[in-house]
Amino acid sequence: MNQAQDTGLDLNVALDAVFRRNARARPQAIALADPPDRSAFTDGSPRRLSYAGADAAVDRLARQLASLGLPPRAVVAVQLPNIVEAAIALLAIERAGLTAAPVPAAVALSAAAYGAFLVALGGLAAAPATPAASQAG
Repeated sequence: MNQAQDTGLDLNVALDAVFRRNARARPQAIALADPPDRSAFTDGSPRRLSYAGADAAVDRLARQLASLGLPPRAVVAVQLPNIVEAAIALLAIERAGLTAAPVPAAVALSAAAYGAFLVALGGLAAAPATPAASQAG
């Protein structure tokens, strides 16, 4: 028996499947919670979502991602701090049949480096605005 089997972890079950199972079993339980100091490093007040609320948010974002027409397993970069929205994004990407490529929020990319990163991923659509681009507009 390997370590995954010893802990009851099934490597053949996707994270979103585990999340959905928990959402069905305990819809009102807290699923996601921001750190209390969220406003110190990003916008908004700390959020807490139940499994039902988080599952609905994941569904909405997964539908939006699917509507983009990306090919199955297309790579989608995500650069968010460790907040509720990051978990929602990662689950939605999986639910939409895409592949998430988390980029650490501590990695500050210049506009040129950001463009090179997107080219390296290849075929990426729906990329977030870079800080430099959002400041220029």
